[in-house]
Amino acid sequence: MSVIRPALLSSLLALLLATFLVRSPFGACPTISTSSGLLRGAEKDGVTMFKGVVRLPRSRPSVQASGDLSNQRYAQAPIGSLRWEPPVSFVSNASVDSSSFGPSCTQQFIGNQSFFERLFNAPPLLESEDCLFLNLWAPTSGNNLSTVFWIHGGGFTYGSASNPLYDGESLARNRGIIVVTINYRLNVFGFPASPEIPLEKTNLGFLDQELALSWVQQNIAHFGGDPAKVTIMGESAGSWSVSDMVSRHTPDSAPFRGAILLSGPLRPAAAPPRTAHSTFDALSVDLGCPMDAGPARLRCLKDVPASDIRTALHGPKNPTFMPVVDNITAFSDTVVRLRSGLTARVPAIIGHTQDDGTIITAGLLSDPSDPIPFLDILPPGIFSQDQVQKLYPALSSVEIPAAVVRDLLFLCPAHLWTQAALDGGLKDVYRYAYGPVFDDLQAYPGAGAWHTSELPMIFGTHNQTTAEPAERTLSQTMQALIANFVKNPTEPPAPNWERHNPRAPRLAKLAYNGNVAVGDVVEMADSSSFDGPCALWDRLIVQQIPRNIAGPRRQHLLVSTLDVVPPPCPAFQPPRAAASGVLRPPPVRDTPRDIDVFGAAARCGTGWGMFKGVVRLARFWCPVLKEADLSAQRYAQAPIGGLRWHPPMPFASNESVQSTSLGPSCIQQFMGNGPFFEGLFNAPPLQESEDCLFLNVWAPTSGTNLSTVFWIHGGGFTYGSASNLLYDGESLARNHGIIVVSINYRLNVFGFPASPEIPLEKTNLGFLDQELALSWVQQNIAHFGGDPVKVTIMGESAGSWSVSDMVSRHTPDSAPFRGAILLSGALRPAASPLGTGHLTFDAFSADLGCPMDAGPARLRCLRDVSASDIRTALHGPKNPTFMPVVDNVTAFSNTVVRLRSGLTARVPTIIGHTQDDGTIVTAGLLSDPSNLSGFLDIMLPGLFTPDQVQKLYPALSSAEIPAAAARDLLFLCPAHLWTQAAVDGGLKDVYRYAYGPVFDDLQAYPGAGAWHTSELPMIFGTYNATTAEPAERILSQTMQTLIANFVKNPTEPPAPNWERHNPRAPRLAKLAYNGNVAVGDVVEMADSSSFDGPCDLWDRLTGQ
Repeated sequence: MSVIRPALLSSLLALLLATFLVRSPFGACPTISTSSGLLRGAEKDGVTMFKGVVRLPRSRPSVQASGDLSNQRYAQAPIGSLRWEPPVSFVSNASVDSSSFGPSCTQQFIGNQSFFERLFNAPPLLESEDCLFLNLWAPTSGNNLSTVFWIHGGGFTYGSASNPLYDGESLARNRGIIVVTINYRLNVFGFPASPEIPLEKTNLGFLDQELALSWVQQNIAHFGGDPAKVTIMGESAGSWSVSDMVSRHTPDSAPFRGAILLSGPLRPAAAPPRTAHSTFDALSVDLGCPMDAGPARLRCLKDVPASDIRTALHGPKNPTFMPVVDNITAFSDTVVRLRSGLTARVPAIIGHTQDDGTIITAGLLSDPSDPIPFLDILPPGIFSQDQVQKLYPALSSVEIPAAVVRDLLFLCPAHLWTQAALDGGLKDVYRYAYGPVFDDLQAYPGAGAWHTSELPMIFGTHNQTTAEPAERTLSQTMQALIANFVKNPTEPPAPNWERHNPRAPRLAKLAYNGNVAVGDVVEMADSSSFDGPCALWDRLIVQQIPRNIAGPRRQHLLVSTLDVVPPPCPAFQPPRAAASGVLRPPPVRDTPRDIDVFGAAARCGTGWGMFKGVVRLARFWCPVLKEADLSAQRYAQAPIGGLRWHPPMPFASNESVQSTSLGPSCIQQFMGNGPFFEGLFNAPPLQESEDCLFLNVWAPTSGTNLSTVFWIHGGGFTYGSASNLLYDGESLARNHGIIVVSINYRLNVFGFPASPEIPLEKTNLGFLDQELALSWVQQNIAHFGGDPVKVTIMGESAGSWSVSDMVSRHTPDSAPFRGAILLSGALRPAASPLGTGHLTFDAFSADLGCPMDAGPARLRCLRDVSASDIRTALHGPKNPTFMPVVDNVTAFSNTVVRLRSGLTARVPTIIGHTQDDGTIVTAGLLSDPSNLSGFLDIMLPGLFTPDQVQKLYPALSSAEIPAAAARDLLFLCPAHLWTQAAVDGGLKDVYRYAYGPVFDDLQAYPGAGAWHTSELPMIFGTYNATTAEPAERILSQTMQTLIANFVKNPTEPPAPNWERHNPRAPRLAKLAYNGNVAVGDVVEMADSSSFDGPCDLWDRLTGQ
């Protein structure tokens, strides 16, 4: 039995064209002078028809009988040197012949090519690479008319605005609205995943759509339209395009006021860029060009005729080119963005057809009723036939494949999109299910209300000869529903069509029982009768879409690729920042002065450029002040009151900010042996506050295009602070000419609340804080003399786990950093099950006097509890733990898999551990840190006996093993596993280390050794200058040099003899193990097997 493999699934999902009618004859063409040329259009029965007219005069043409529609460019021909370039607006004074349709963009039919081509392109339409035309139908009378902007489907590989199915004449004439349909580039012409093409220019088809929409905004008034009354509409891949358009525009800047999503609200995951690049490489070879990426290959490919490329696309390999996530035109986190309110919040119609899955399974499987090969198409190994059959008890096994495709790709995404949009503040969402079946519109016998079957009804392009009376009536009804919404999207399309209510969700069953008239077509029904299987499929949709939060730094690039585009999303706009003060400046005094920084009056005091969160003060610096304290700069609004447990909001202010004191730390919680850890890391105690989202900057006063290190502190996600003097960046910035940034982020229950009321993607608030701070740096570091391209992220312990998660969530092509330094913490330990976290939150709520049961009332109650009372409860007898949860948005369950597959940021990395990383862990966990049995009971209950573990460490006594096992399980072996996985995924520059020196004046307690965090005073130069040994001072200079060398040039070794990791002969750098502390001697390369022996066991445990 033949099966089309899963790789084809995403490209066969949106099948939207049909050829149901023959063009009607028209009369003569009116001639209009436009900025794009002298245009001849067409008129019939009160409708003026044009193909893509630019800039008509205010007076529309007089009514004339005419022939075929004309075609009009909205962009220059994307051929020759403009192949694989963003669209360029078309302006011309030449005469344009408008007597025939423009060609379709080059088509590619995936999978069962003959099946889909016969269904959607018979007889074939004219094709050309020169295809960026749009079409317009407008009533000949009326002003301030509403417009529907149509985006065709076709899985991003085929489809055309020239298809008669989308003829807008009937809809424009019968309903008095303007209809615009557009072409956009498809397959490899529209979505070329080539390493030579910048990521932000890869989704050319989406850029085409945006330029066409911009054209409409600029010109629709010349057809009697109102640019404020535009509704975007699409089906299948066109609906995915509408969803992406909603996602990329902001609530206040959307160039449309409504959205209609027909069968396809959530675009399936794109292939990883690495996989897509491989596809492009293979196509290049097939076309006689080099396989290796480079300018020469791109020049070669631009010279290949489009016809040859089309032939290769339809060849035996049938390569697939689809949209990629660039976080500019297409986002990896659409559901998150909808829920957070970042997107255009416009009224929406959204839904599916009852049999949306039939033609897809028919095109995928030789026997679409056989569930066995169908299950192979789903994520492998997840479901059995019995499991899936239980979701559909009323269906036979023959009917289930089509039902699953409908639900997984169309129905449940509509359910999920609707819920997310409402959570984000959208009020007017009208959901539907389309049910009628007409024999003369069947794709094949038994296709039912199949994918695209509603389109002849909406456009009025059903076969007038064979249509049943009910068919004709339903078409008038569907047109009325669409036109009602287009004209007034804040009112129901039909009187009894209810807005979606999340407390009592209902949808409109359209013509399910044969009722086709306007007054009867809508039958409201409980949506649970449709959404039952979505309890499973919604989770799969969210988890299976590869995600990252990369892209804020590239959001502005859309501006340079389109003529007219909206401003960036609010979450990505640079906060207005204030300058700040100085820690230990040179002993010079001068008067501070106010300087305007991005509109904010900032009082600054600087010596050689030390700031807490300052945006570059023009190109000069303030005079030096004598005050000793640093001030702090907000990068986010205070997360208090209504913003408690809310994603961070960028901070903007026009107020003058005094900069003579440190900002507070976030609320601290010391777990386990609290006094032990608090004495080590918070003595004397730092000021704490829930209002804590500040960052600090130390920058040299001279130099440009400087490199930056972005520091994330540790503390087990429960404590820690950028205000800790251990992380003072003065020495590192002054001695090595780099910029140092350190940040606060929310911790414990404030930063990682596992509450059922808080959407999963908003639970890891501490990670979202880190990302916003990094975005702030990207937007503003140039104002300190920094280069935003030269940012390296660095962290230790939980900060290192944060760096690892940051690497995991960003893609190879979009990471807003170029290097990563992971100090003692490569793979974050597994989070507790989400359900366990919910139970902890329930009990915590009760302790604070709020309800135990989840609900809005409880969250309101908890937001009214003072931060000090919450802190007291955190340190109470129960000492509840709140840690990051796996959301597959900010924190992944499969970090090792993602690293190996090349899905993550592939940036040069330093990674390692200290020789005694485990000592303070066991000292804080155990009353007797040398008790192996006690250690195993706490860390690995029921897994190992003392004898089994002792065999892993034959050279150690049982008293020494707990600390060694803690080091290996939590730090050493995860670094080993992370390194192997990253190198497998294509990362070349990994520098592994082990830090060994011990200094008496830096001991946490006698015998702690080279303990966890003991390298940090060396890196930051914050050791005790009074008690330091000479070797200590020299080693600090050396460690700073190693870090600075890497930050300045991460593709070169930090020291001449520090070797890159070689998986065939793995070695690591022993740092100062034998007392050698100078730069030339500090690195001693060693076979890593002398460290990694126990990792054969621990790696497996870590992976599981």
